[in-house]
Order: sequence, then C-alpha cells, then structure tokens
Amino acid sequence: MHLTTLRLTLWLAPTIVEGVILMAMLYRKLWRDLPIFFSYLIFTISRSCFLFLLRDNPLKYFYAYWVTEAMGCFAVLCVIKELFDNAFQQHLGLRHLGNVLFRWSIAVLVVVAVIVAWMSPGGDTKRIMAGIIAVKRTVTFVESGLLGFLFLFALPWD
Repeated sequence: MHLTTLRLTLWLAPTIVEGVILMAMLYRKLWRDLPIFFSYLIFTISRSCFLFLLRDNPLKYFYAYWVTEAMGCFAVLCVIKELFDNAFQQHLGLRHLGNVLFRWSIAVLVVVAVIVAWMSPGGDTKRIMAGIIAVKRTVTFVESGLLGFLFLFALPWD
C-alpha cells in the first residue's frame, strides 16, 4: 500500500499525541492514579505501531486490525469506568448508580453484539466484523451516556 505524506501524517499523528500524554503521565506519576488509562495508552500506541508494520500485508493487517479493535472496545469501557470511579470517589451514591448503569450497559452491549453477529449475512468473517462494529457503536453510546452522566454530576451545583 502506497502512503502519501498526508495519509502517513494522519495515521501517525494521534500516536505521537498519545506518546506525549504517556510521557506526561510518567513525569507527573499519574500512572498510579489511572493505571487502566495508562495501560490503554500503551495498548493504543503499540497497536498503531504494530498495524503500521503490517501495512504491506493485507491479510495479516485485516486480522490484526479486527482482533485489536475488539480488544480496544473493551479497553475503552474500562477506561471510562476508571475515570467515572475516580471522579465520584467521594460520592458513593452516584458511584453506585454509575456501577449499576455500567453493568447493565455491558449486558446490553454483549446481547446486541451477539444478535447482530448472528443475524448478519455472509460468512464467519463478515459476522465477526458485524459483531465488532455493533460492539463499537454500542461502546460509543455507553461512553456518551457515562460521560454525560459524569459531566452532569461533576459540575458544582451551588
């Protein structure tokens, strides 16, 4: 695959920004407070570098992309949960409500992904891809809900 300079820049720029965030977390010792987010940054940087190395082999790239995409969906949910727990450390009632919402969201996520994968036309590969895409969309929905909940209750209401 021939990459233009613009495509190469757009591909690697987020990885560079994530590397800067990772270095800032190391410098400020924030990895102790947010270990899952720190691990997520390492995962995404490693994933981008790994996929970049596989860019000339379409078959390996395809499988590596979809396997790491599924892993990334799970990692994002864990990061959102960690941020939510840290934000509401002092508010046990809101934290408990968030935990209940998070668990139900995960249950719905799994059910939707299985149903979409099962009902998708085509071979096994297309079904797996459809399931992962459904998970990705549902994760985005869960992220939006949890982040909205986080911002709503994190604001000072004087």
